[in-house]
Amino acid sequence: MAYSRHQEEQDTDTSGDDALLERELDLASRGMALVKMEGRVFVRVHGEVRYEGLRVPYKLVPSRGVLAKPSKWRKLDLEARRQLIEERASPRDIAELQQQAQEFVGEIAEQADEFGFDPMLFLHVLDELETSEPAEYVFDRIAQRVTHALEREQEERHAARTKESINLAEYPDTFDVASKMRRRFIALLGPTNSGKTHKAMEALANAASGVYLAPLRLLALENYERLVDARPHGKELKVSLVTGEERRLAEGATHVTSTVEMLDTRTAVEMA
Repeated sequence: MAYSRHQEEQDTDTSGDDALLERELDLASRGMALVKMEGRVFVRVHGEVRYEGLRVPYKLVPSRGVLAKPSKWRKLDLEARRQLIEERASPRDIAELQQQAQEFVGEIAEQADEFGFDPMLFLHVLDELETSEPAEYVFDRIAQRVTHALEREQEERHAARTKESINLAEYPDTFDVASKMRRRFIALLGPTNSGKTHKAMEALANAASGVYLAPLRLLALENYERLVDARPHGKELKVSLVTGEERRLAEGATHVTSTVEMLDTRTAVEMA
């Protein structure tokens, strides 16, 4: 019987009986082992899945393979332990585990074929992970790792495509209208909470037309609401909100708040 180190001494009183059970039930030749780990006594099955050229060995716990806590296990006599093992690790349970493993390996292999990665980068864990958790929990854990890896890969590919699509040599041409205008730049400098944003938004509200650009959608929304509430000349402003997720277009709008990437570079305004 296999043991974790910190439990080895306290459980020596049952090791002889358990070793006898393993021999009587011929567990080794049936690809099974009686294991005590993580506060559980359980049956672990050694097997292999073959799928389209893949050979994937596994050491997994059947869905009913957890037998008892060590304290309860010690109180059972040999016959009760034998019956529990035979009940929870029956041929039907082992066949069900093999079928689950076969289907799971097939799913990962198909994803690997679709997205171009080596399935064994994830499937090798089936034979190496030391855990008392039943197989379905192991499958879920691996599936989550695959999903996260694919998401990261897709994000990296998207970033690479975005980088390739941006030609910085042509960047000045994007602002053809602005570059031809006579512009004046005003910097509002001061410590945090000194009223810089308040003064800037007051000036923007008093302008005949203007644009507020925000790095974040929530900032664009916050200052959209600020301009909507403003009454610089006793009249409400016509304001549009434009972000990647939302558009609130006001007919005849003189002011726009937007996230930076949504800027309309072709329309001249008095203040931005």
